Amino acid sequence: MSIIEDAQKGHITPEMEFVARSENVDSQKIRKLIAAGRLVILKNANRDTTHPSAPKSMTAVKYGADLDAIRKDILNAVRALFQSINVAQPICDSSCRRHHKRG
Repeated sequence: MSIIEDAQKGHITPEMEFVARSENVDSQKIRKLIAAGRLVILKNANRDTTHPSAPKSMTAVKYGADLDAIRKDILNAVRALFQSINVAQPICDSSCRRHHKRG
């Protein structure tokens, strides 16, 4: 039986317990996420793996990104957007005025 089948039947496997302990999360939460298909425990059946793991985004909240750099990138993108609007607006206004004068 696979881990997902166990989870769907309500059974908590040793792998689920291990991941729950290592991520400091309730084992029922891990079981429910697996049963719903939202979490996968990574374990290679061809290797003697004593430490199964799960992707961090579905368990504990862990950030590996430089949030300040991301914020600066977003601000630069927004600035560039507003600059392009400021350049395009007079062109659009001028074009609209010429179009209405002809009609």
